[in-house]
Amino acid sequence: MRRLLLLALLLTACAPYNQVACLPSNDALLILDDIAAGAGASKLKTITPQPAKTVVPFEVAGRKNDGDLYVSGTPQAGIVLTPGASTSGKDDERLVAFASSLARSGFAVLVPNLPNVRQLKVSPDDARVLADAMVFLASRADLAPGGRLGTGAFSYALGPTILAALEPDVRDKLRFVLGVGGYHDLTRVITYFTTGYFRDAPNQPWRYQKPNSYGKWAFVHSNVDRLTDEGDRTTFTEMANRKLVDPAATIDDLTAKLTSTEAKALLEVLNNTDPEKVPGLIKQLPAGVQSDLAKLTLVDKDLTPLKARMILFHGYEDDLVPYTESVSLAAAFNRRTRLFLINGFVHVDYKQPGFLDGWSFGCAIQDVLNEKWKSATDF
Repeated sequence: MRRLLLLALLLTACAPYNQVACLPSNDALLILDDIAAGAGASKLKTITPQPAKTVVPFEVAGRKNDGDLYVSGTPQAGIVLTPGASTSGKDDERLVAFASSLARSGFAVLVPNLPNVRQLKVSPDDARVLADAMVFLASRADLAPGGRLGTGAFSYALGPTILAALEPDVRDKLRFVLGVGGYHDLTRVITYFTTGYFRDAPNQPWRYQKPNSYGKWAFVHSNVDRLTDEGDRTTFTEMANRKLVDPAATIDDLTAKLTSTEAKALLEVLNNTDPEKVPGLIKQLPAGVQSDLAKLTLVDKDLTPLKARMILFHGYEDDLVPYTESVSLAAAFNRRTRLFLINGFVHVDYKQPGFLDGWSFGCAIQDVLNEKWKSATDF
């Protein structure tokens, strides 16, 4: 009786929101262990070939790009994987480890080369590059057999990834989208990483969680080129670089150098602590910044043309994007979406969650693995 009760509790733990009960396979648990091991030893590494990593060029409609392709054995499905904003870009050790884990589990993993990512920039222009990567991988029956193609993205890269998935030449080819620590509404995200406040719904009270200052200064890097004054661009870049190295660093000597109305508007957004003021302050930002935010936010986009299954994963302790963003995004799709929320996962960093949360993480991995075996009739 006790064993039955324990099993019932475990299955229930894997069914928040619109999930169904699940039982992770041994393969899913092996991947979970491999992710936790990072570049270290794991059982999965001992029983599967070392993934071959090669640079592959791809061209769509005259647009030339390239990316890193990870393959181990014979692929059963393909996935285009995109890192979040990081100076290491596609070479980020966490991204490399995850791509390798997926390759060992039967995926051909393509990580496109996005120069913007290395500059801590999130650009709507990246959506077309990602879409071309998806078109290329879909055209390779040896890498995406049976049309089994998906995409995955971390953090702010989920926005351009979904925009890419909505492109007419992609949306009918893509079977699934994996989003880790992603967003739905960029105004709410800016509110969170500048003030620490978020809420479950517009009519709900504000809640507070200390944000990671990385979000603010990555936002500066992403938008500093929109400032028209060269001196202000240089000053803000120096401010961001100083703060990214040492969040406690003093920048008063630099803020005193700002001269333009645009620069002061950006500084006001960064210094503001009142969540109610954020929408109005965003409207004072340079037109180019507002334009990019409008293109990248998903809350006002029509997501219905996207047929792909959504697998959304978010940590409760995320200090860059609140977990409520994935809740909101899942509700917006409201179909063929599985949402996994756990403790012990901070933004995109695995922090050894407890047993039940680890089990739920295993369920998310199982969902991804299931995509390898779905037929065209399941699409």
